[in-house]
Amino acid sequence: MTRSRPLLIPVELGDADYAVAKQRVQWEVARRYGRSQVIDVVCDSWRDGSGKLWTPNTLVRIKRKSWQIGQIWLIAEVEFVRGEDGSRAQITLMPPEAFKPEPLLLPMQSNEAVAAASSSIGDAGADKTPVAQEDI
Repeated sequence: MTRSRPLLIPVELGDADYAVAKQRVQWEVARRYGRSQVIDVVCDSWRDGSGKLWTPNTLVRIKRKSWQIGQIWLIAEVEFVRGEDGSRAQITLMPPEAFKPEPLLLPMQSNEAVAAASSSIGDAGADKTPVAQEDI
C-alpha cells in the first residue's frame, strides 16, 4: 500500500489524562494484529485428544515448523461437518489478543466538566417560585 491510512481514535469526555485513549490504542493494535493472524484447521474428528468436543473460547497449543516453540492460540469458531467422507471439524484459530475486551470510560467516573454542564442545563429556565400544595 503506497498511501498512509491513519486511524483516528476520538478521546472521550472525562479522559483528562488520556489513560483510556492510550488503552484504546493498544487494544486496537492487539485486536487488529490478532484478527489478521488466522489459522484454519480441518480435523478428522469432532473431539480433541482428551475426548472433549472442540469448543470456541478454548486455548490450544499450536506448533508450526517455522516457529521455534509452540504458541497458545484461541479457538474462535468451530464448524462440525458430517458428510459422505465422514465427520470432521473445521476450526478457526486466532491469537488471544484478538479477543481482549475494549477499554471503556465508565459514566460513573467523576468528571467536573460534565457535572457542571449538566447542572447548568438543569437550571436553565427553571422557575424558582414555590408552588402551593393542596390536600385532596
